[in-house]
Amino acid sequence: MSTFVVKILAMTVMFGDHLSHIIYNYNREMAIACNCIGRIAMFLFCFQVVLGYKNTRNIKKYMSRMLIFAVISQPIYIVYKKYTGFSPELNVIFTLFFGLTCLCILNAHKTENGKMIFSEKKDIIKEPIGNIIKKIVAITLICLIIYIVDEIYGIDYGYPAVLLIIAMYIFYPFNKKYEIIKRIIYCICILIFSIYETFSAFEVKDFSEINDKGYACLFGLFCIIGGLITFLYNGKKGPNIKWITYLFYPLHLVILIFIYLITIK
Repeated sequence: MSTFVVKILAMTVMFGDHLSHIIYNYNREMAIACNCIGRIAMFLFCFQVVLGYKNTRNIKKYMSRMLIFAVISQPIYIVYKKYTGFSPELNVIFTLFFGLTCLCILNAHKTENGKMIFSEKKDIIKEPIGNIIKKIVAITLICLIIYIVDEIYGIDYGYPAVLLIIAMYIFYPFNKKYEIIKRIIYCICILIFSIYETFSAFEVKDFSEINDKGYACLFGLFCIIGGLITFLYNGKKGPNIKWITYLFYPLHLVILIFIYLITIK
């Protein structure tokens, strides 16, 4: 599975996930199915952030693009939230941006001429203990800020998704070094995030009444599938659809709002 396939699959299941909230009052069973399958999307988008970070030629431009599209998408996302009966919150691109920021902090180091850079650095665990502590503190503060924002206003997926991005970066077996150990820890991280998402699902307004064990198991199962799918990544890039990926988020929300206005309302 190439980077291209990862992006196409992520966009497809995300569309289905967001469609589930639009059609819930119209076709509840289909909405539940779409929502469960949509659990795959977050894992794939987090994985894309990790791949993007490892492969980008210019981390500053990468972060700028992500932040710009997060801001552009926010008004559309608020309208989408209004029509689906949810409270407004920051969209998921902001969450991914914070995850990318944490990866930059994790790899922050100075060159021989004293210039600070944030691109990937090998053997980060061999850094001085003081630097490691500073980075842990900085990442913890970012997660705390996200938590506060989530409590006050709301942010899609929140700090658990940021921690997932960090875990993917550290433990995904991109090379053969410590492969077995990394796979085991990676699967544990997937399981923890899946359990968290499963319990969080019952706090969602439209789905709060659907609390039977069957739905919970299905919801959790697709969370786990989303994480395990990343093991199919083959290291190849495939066709470049970078801008399509960015544009898809605000455009698919516009399409869903249009669907709501002409068929559901």
